[in-house]
Amino acid sequence: MLSIDTVAHGNHWRSRSLTEKNILALGMMAIAIGSPPLPAAPLILIVMTAVALLGAKIPVKLWLACITGTLGFILAGSLSLVVHLGPDGLGLATDGLAAASALTLKALAGFTCLQFLALT
Repeated sequence: MLSIDTVAHGNHWRSRSLTEKNILALGMMAIAIGSPPLPAAPLILIVMTAVALLGAKIPVKLWLACITGTLGFILAGSLSLVVHLGPDGLGLATDGLAAASALTLKALAGFTCLQFLALT
């Protein structure tokens, strides 16, 4: 069995209703999508991480491994908002930095919600 499946079947929230976990995770994801990135996204990151690590007792090492792997994809995607290729060659879009930061925060907040569902 994969480590994610093992944790999902052996965590402290395994007996909680799937409805409860869905309402929490999908509700937080809706807030992440519908709210401005600051301060909503960092707060969602903190809340979902605390609920997973302290409430469901998900191993920190597995949580961080899932986050870092996905963070690489998120950063690579948001990089396209910062770097542009034009007639003058490669350049940095200064207005793209704010958009990339917002995208990264929102995507990471949404991912922690999905990760919480997968691991519980």
